[in-house]
Amino acid sequence: MTFLKFISREHFNELSTRGRIRIGSIKAYRSHDGVMVGDSLDGALKISGTAFNHHRKTNHPILNALVSGPGTVGEIHLSNLRFSSPPALLFCGSHSYSHGMHLQWKQREARDVCFRITDLAAFGAEVTSALQSSYPVRFHGYEKVRYADYSEACPLNIHHPLSRMHPAVVKQRRYRNQTEIRALWFFTDNMAAFPEYIDLEIPGLGRYCEVFKTA
Repeated sequence: MTFLKFISREHFNELSTRGRIRIGSIKAYRSHDGVMVGDSLDGALKISGTAFNHHRKTNHPILNALVSGPGTVGEIHLSNLRFSSPPALLFCGSHSYSHGMHLQWKQREARDVCFRITDLAAFGAEVTSALQSSYPVRFHGYEKVRYADYSEACPLNIHHPLSRMHPAVVKQRRYRNQTEIRALWFFTDNMAAFPEYIDLEIPGLGRYCEVFKTA
């Protein structure tokens, strides 16, 4: 699995020399005003449609969250339901490289360096250890984002395959050129208080990162 990240040269130097990185929350990405990053539906699916004879054994996470008990429900009608991820922390990158996309990151967000994480397991373990020193989290792993045609005004049909995915790894199709991949941490205590962004300094973290391309 490939994990590339676009970043400014200044921030890459801080990562290389001091192990400084920023971990964001889903809430932060929803409210961010950057052209390339901000997404009001990040971590949320808008769902509509009707499900017949639903049983929990069908393993549909959204429908299962609405139904209690082991029996079968005749019909479930959903109309523009917003189904959101529980609180989560993210470190986002791309799983493939495009020079055109790199130029967009540079022009719109001043990110002229693309670096590659050379050891995903070690990188994830180091960041998880640093996070767990202050927050009750568990490392979910790395997930490629899936893209679907939905929006605030045009929800996803409940029978669409991606309606079964975790909301933290589904985004609107207009972001598909970013080929996003996410490192995800979920809170083991969903009542825990945490900031929108967490800045970490992990000595030696830079040894798992190398420049892939510059623009």
